[in-house]
Amino acid sequence: MKKLTLNQAWTLCLKQWKWIIGELDKGDEGGIRTLERVWCEKHKYEKICSDCFFCEYNNGRSGCAFCPAKIIDKNFNCCCVGEYNFFDNPRAFYAKLLSLNEKRLKGKKK
Repeated sequence: MKKLTLNQAWTLCLKQWKWIIGELDKGDEGGIRTLERVWCEKHKYEKICSDCFFCEYNNGRSGCAFCPAKIIDKNFNCCCVGEYNFFDNPRAFYAKLLSLNEKRLKGKKK
């Protein structure tokens, strides 16, 4: 896959997570990692770093410093133990992504 732009990373991540939450709401408890992978396969995205478009955008850079969410909130950590860990609390994680995207879009309008 060619290098993602920041906007593409946000767009794809939000689409993927909207679908994941929809699947969870339907009762699919097949696992978050499986759902991430299934979404990528359904949409013909192969070899995406960790099946995550933010990780793909950051790929090849040092640590997670260029994670699109971390650019908006320097304290963002998708694997954090607590309120929005993507694995343990996917709905809170998606809500956090939506909140950060709202901040991002407001910042673009200035």
